[in-house]
Amino acid sequence: MDFSKARTGFRDFIDSGGLHKPDDLAELQDAVETIPVTSADAERGFSTMNIIASPIRNRLSVERLSNVMFATLIGPPVESFNALPYVKKWLASAHRGAYDNQTRKRQPKEDLRYSHIHKIFA
Repeated sequence: MDFSKARTGFRDFIDSGGLHKPDDLAELQDAVETIPVTSADAERGFSTMNIIASPIRNRLSVERLSNVMFATLIGPPVESFNALPYVKKWLASAHRGAYDNQTRKRQPKEDLRYSHIHKIFA
C-alpha cells in the first residue's frame, strides 16, 4: 500500500468534512476491513492447531501443519468429500508404498490381499 497516496486521500477526506471519500482511500479501506473484529478466528486457529499437533503427533513440519490447518479451517466438511474415485485410482496403481510393494513381490499371485477392497469399491 502506498503510504503517501493513503495520507493524501485521508487529508482530502478530512478537508471535505467527511462528506467525500477519495478513491485514494479505497486500498486502505480494503486493508482495514480484513482485520477481524474479534479474536475468535485466532482462537479457533489455535484450537485446531492443538488438535492437529498433539503430543502424540508432534513430528509435523510447519509447512505440513499449516496445510492441514488450512484444509481444516477453510476447506469443505469431510462428509462432502467423495473418496471413491481416488481410492479406485490408488488401488489400480502399483504405487501403494515401498513396504507394500516389497511384501507383494514375495507372495504368490494366488494371494490377492486386496480382493476384498476391490469388491467393496467396485
